[in-house]
Amino acid sequence: MEINYKDKLPDTLVRELKENQELCPDCEGRGFNVDEDGIIICRRCRDGIIKKCGYCGEEIKSICSCKESQEERILKKKEDATKRPLGYLVENQLLGFDPFGKTYLPVQDIRLATSDWVFATKAQTLDLDAYTIFEDACHHLHESVWDSINGEDIDGLQKHLDKFIERFQNHKTYYPDETIWIPIKGE
Repeated sequence: MEINYKDKLPDTLVRELKENQELCPDCEGRGFNVDEDGIIICRRCRDGIIKKCGYCGEEIKSICSCKESQEERILKKKEDATKRPLGYLVENQLLGFDPFGKTYLPVQDIRLATSDWVFATKAQTLDLDAYTIFEDACHHLHESVWDSINGEDIDGLQKHLDKFIERFQNHKTYYPDETIWIPIKGE
């Protein structure tokens, strides 16, 4: 049986294009191509429309990695964040994060940031929970193993873990906190 797909397709297709969009040149805006095997979804666009970066003009699937596009996303995050004074970092023993230079800065070096503000950071230290350790260890074991563990077992292990953790409290890993921004110049 032979089917003529081309006779089934409309002659014209109207597409509403938004800013920084254009019709896909591979499928001419249809979202599919027709060949001898039938109708095939366009691998380049999937819907007939190509998105372009508003800054560099490159074709993008979701977000562009060009410098201008990245800076716009950073400034949008700053708009949505809460402003805190520089003392916030000192009081909470945190670092500043320069999103443009992608560097973590202690308060004494904060003026080395590439802009006049930084994001705050979150600090994480070693955390071990006896209950979670027992639960994870017993997960694939017979339920009688879990049933044989009592509160004293968990409490005893937690005391040892707490002593162990004390040795590592000064070892912190910092992550950007994009919910708080801090002005560093001019204030």
